[in-house]
Amino acid sequence: MGLAPEAKILPIRFKHEDGELGISWADGVRYAVDHGADVINLSIVTTKSLPEQQAIEYAIKKDVVIVAGAGNDGKKETNYPAAYPGVVSVGGVDDTGAVWENSSWGSNTTLVAPATKNVGADTTSASGYAMTTGTSDATAYVSASAALVREKHPELTAGQVINRLIKTAKVPGPEEASNPKLPDEKFGYGVVRPYRAVTYDIPAGPKAGPLAQSDKPSDTAAGEAGSGSDSGSSSSDDSAGWMFALGPPIVLFGLIFVVLVGVAVLVVVLVKRKDRSDRVSDPWGSGNAPGVPPQYPGQQPHAPAGQFGGPPTTPPPPPNQPPR
Repeated sequence: MGLAPEAKILPIRFKHEDGELGISWADGVRYAVDHGADVINLSIVTTKSLPEQQAIEYAIKKDVVIVAGAGNDGKKETNYPAAYPGVVSVGGVDDTGAVWENSSWGSNTTLVAPATKNVGADTTSASGYAMTTGTSDATAYVSASAALVREKHPELTAGQVINRLIKTAKVPGPEEASNPKLPDEKFGYGVVRPYRAVTYDIPAGPKAGPLAQSDKPSDTAAGEAGSGSDSGSSSSDDSAGWMFALGPPIVLFGLIFVVLVGVAVLVVVLVKRKDRSDRVSDPWGSGNAPGVPPQYPGQQPHAPAGQFGGPPTTPPPPPNQPPR
């Protein structure tokens, strides 16, 4: 309400660790995507899970901006869903503009936003509001900023919306902290600045945006019927994955058999060709055979004189007879 009051909200209740009734948040993500959500806010911290990763990949494939909180432990750690590739991981800053002391941080941090002294809804309060603290609040600010950009620039992809948020962010803290190496582990690219993200002239950039994408998407990430899939180790699938690069195993084994037969035929042909070549180059057999004079380079082979049509030899004259 404070930043994007005209945005349409689709609240989804999911089953939390405390046993609250509802669907899994992975199914909630798929439900939101299938019902037209352009931005999904995940102010939660969990561990890595295959069905949840597949749901995130499904949303990103459907051109949805995913924003998640980095956590409130104030230490370097990897929390999910913020750490999944393509997700905008959000940390917090305090009311002085410095990184909030309880904001978790790590190599996956993308942006930071106000995490202290925020006014939020509270059903237990007489006024219905209360002061709140945490990266959940910061995540909501970034989600609202993304919603404003999507409304103003509907031609942009989700990745290009994230690009505008990153390119217009401001490094937190004192001015002497300018020109740091970005993204910084604690504050990513800086504090989100909604007005600049909406109004500044920023090149659209690649459709995928600046965030790293999953190198090897999980098998059912893009599947329409992938929700509710069982989690488990993917190591067995990875170890046999090469067998399916060319099709089912029977096809692969058939190809291997054909290749082996082809190699065997090629060897037989080469052996016969060599034997034929040897016979042509030495028609009289081995050069050491008896009765055959040795051949010299360039000399044509011929039969010994007096044999097989060769020139006859002149017999010697009879004894005591003068030569003719």
